[in-house]
Amino acid sequence: MIRVDSIFPFGNGSATVSRFYDSMIAKVIAWDTARGAAQKLAQSLTKATIDGIPTNRSLLVRTLGHPNFLDGSAESDF
Repeated sequence: MIRVDSIFPFGNGSATVSRFYDSMIAKVIAWDTARGAAQKLAQSLTKATIDGIPTNRSLLVRTLGHPNFLDGSAESDF
């Protein structure tokens, strides 16, 4: 299961994000086993269309697939 929480409407093209935007304008949540959720979340982020603002999507997708993240050995300095 994937859930998206956002304050912006999707699909109508009318939302505007100012240059002072909060870096947390949306969140994507995946529910499954630990590895299943990481895989679902990475797939959802990869498929998402995000236009007009910079994101950290590629970092998140790489992190979600990293062996240290998946086996639980990643620490705060990861």
